[in-house]
Amino acid sequence: MKHSVSLVSLFVLFLLICGICASAAAAEETRTFTDDLGRTVELPVTIDKVIPSGRLALSVLIAYDPEYLASCGGGLPANADRYLPAVAALNLPKTGAIFYSGGTVNYEEVMQLAARGADIFIDVGQKTEGIGESLDEFTRISGIPAVFISQNSLAEIPSSYRKIGEILGENERGEELYAYMKNWIDTFETGMQSVNKTTAAQINVIDGNNYYLLGGFNEDKSLGYQSTALSTFADNVIAAKTPKGLGDIYGMETVLRIFSEKDPEYIFIAGSPEHRYFRDFLSNSSFAGLSAVKNGHVYEIPKDCPYIWTAMPFSGWGICGMIWIANILYPETFNYDAKEKVQEYYQKMIRYNLTDAEYDALTNVSVPASTPGPVAGVLAGLAAAALVFVRGRKE
Repeated sequence: MKHSVSLVSLFVLFLLICGICASAAAAEETRTFTDDLGRTVELPVTIDKVIPSGRLALSVLIAYDPEYLASCGGGLPANADRYLPAVAALNLPKTGAIFYSGGTVNYEEVMQLAARGADIFIDVGQKTEGIGESLDEFTRISGIPAVFISQNSLAEIPSSYRKIGEILGENERGEELYAYMKNWIDTFETGMQSVNKTTAAQINVIDGNNYYLLGGFNEDKSLGYQSTALSTFADNVIAAKTPKGLGDIYGMETVLRIFSEKDPEYIFIAGSPEHRYFRDFLSNSSFAGLSAVKNGHVYEIPKDCPYIWTAMPFSGWGICGMIWIANILYPETFNYDAKEKVQEYYQKMIRYNLTDAEYDALTNVSVPASTPGPVAGVLAGLAAAALVFVRGRKE
């Protein structure tokens, strides 16, 4: 009898030891991370699969191993098959562009990913009211920890890549991306100290008679974030109406008056299918007298390759456009081979070998001869962004 009791006691002791070891192991399998909202979030030690909140988070995660992606947010960028073949080949499900205007969460898909072991949800972007509560709600419903990484200014972009490297356990890659982007930002800031800034107006063409002008600077002189790619190099003639850098809608007569007063030397027009907006702009007689048009200083901003180079909303891809724009506006100050540097950017950020021919096709758009037409007929229905630069002097 005593022998039996001893065996039972030993068995109970064995179970207790196993339980203690299992608890210790479980504790070692988690860690804490403080996100850019100041929230302390418990994460798995090893991250294998990530759900991005939308296109900004996706654009950052793409710079790491595509295998980390559990979903593609609201969808892959344009021409992903060409520029991001490893990502496109994954056939990733859509979980929605969760925190964007009009975005919704596909919780059915999220719960399936949770069941398959998705480790974390990452939101990248600008801080908005209630974002912390929304992330907590997402975790409550899905059981997946959620973190926020800020890209609220140009200066925050390098650190956002570093922080995601920390989350993924890819510290070396994160430091590499941080140093690369920080070096470019430092280069831009140093270069702009020695030049006379241009002035600029950033324009979204809404229809033939109304233009949406994206503001450059707020009333407190802070930079309108969405126009960063241009306003870093130029004084935007349109004041921003919100911290995001939003402007206002102007009629055709007002736009022509602004252009006449400033007489732009450089005009940048956002890309569009078959370069339609770029070519229509140059065929419009209303703009024929502008210095930029007469001197051949009108450029189309590459778009859908896989992102627009000036990035809307602004993100790390805006730095690609800034490399190109700085060299166009101030070639003596930013004295480098823009083609070579943009190719380096593609290789660094998405491991894509952008060829000379591809670069030339993106940046050298021909303009076939055409007969100028009336403004309303040429521009009706357009939704492109034109970035207008004007040479100016410091006051």
